Amino acid sequence: MRIERAQAGFVLQVALGAIVILVVIGSFLYTRTEEHLQTSAAVRLQAIASSRATRAAEMAVAELKQSTPVGLSTLAPCPLNQAISTCSALAFATLDNGAPDLSTGGGMQYQVNLFVRTNAAGLQPRLLVVANGFYGYNGSPNLISAQVQVELSMPSTGAGTFSTGYAGGS
Repeated sequence: MRIERAQAGFVLQVALGAIVILVVIGSFLYTRTEEHLQTSAAVRLQAIASSRATRAAEMAVAELKQSTPVGLSTLAPCPLNQAISTCSALAFATLDNGAPDLSTGGGMQYQVNLFVRTNAAGLQPRLLVVANGFYGYNGSPNLISAQVQVELSMPSTGAGTFSTGYAGGS
């Protein structure tokens, strides 16, 4: 039995349509897979930055319990209603491993700043420890960061009199 020309053309159109549909579905799946891959890599790097911020905050609190840093007593208090970015800070610790490969621990690791916070009611000032963890190189537009904040009561006199308040992170 011989297929007529019109029927052969219709079969060819159906076959080409099926191929187009399969190509569109394959492109969609490839795009979704690539997006998931990029998202999972970003989440993994954010977790590294977050763990570095947490570690830096823990190390800073441990050091503050041992001794009061030089310059803390002269640090100007910052009211709670003022943005933290406008307050004067004491740079406490920074670790930047520079140029080695990021997978081997290179790049920015963490930075810790200290702020003295007060309120209008005249309550005892509190020490705010702001620890930033990083993954990437300093100055890079792709630098990933995480921040952990810990609040401590200010020492009245002597060393080792800090006590922890609450901790929060973002």
